[in-house]
Amino acid sequence: SEANDLAYRLASCFTRGIQPNTNDDDDSERLAGVICTKHAYHGGTFITSSFTPCYNLAGQASPPHIELLDLSIYKENIPPIQETPGPSVAILRAIEALRARNIRPAML
Repeated sequence: SEANDLAYRLASCFTRGIQPNTNDDDDSERLAGVICTKHAYHGGTFITSSFTPCYNLAGQASPPHIELLDLSIYKENIPPIQETPGPSVAILRAIEALRARNIRPAML
């Protein structure tokens, strides 16, 4: 937990993901983006619990600074590129989704 918490803080500072908030009702611009898998566990600190999907209540959306990847389709066999995009494509899409919300990606 604490190691992931520190990694997030360092990545946020390095990528300048934590930015001044221009809208008092929107915390998303203050938080650096995290891309993680849907079944990941990162810890129980205040920061890491925001990107530990199992802490989200059923049916509740992830926080805006989190982009979840479902990589379960790659579990058994990596499909041929022409049939299904590889994991790198999913990661690039997640980066684009964060940037579309004006959130700088900080860590994967």
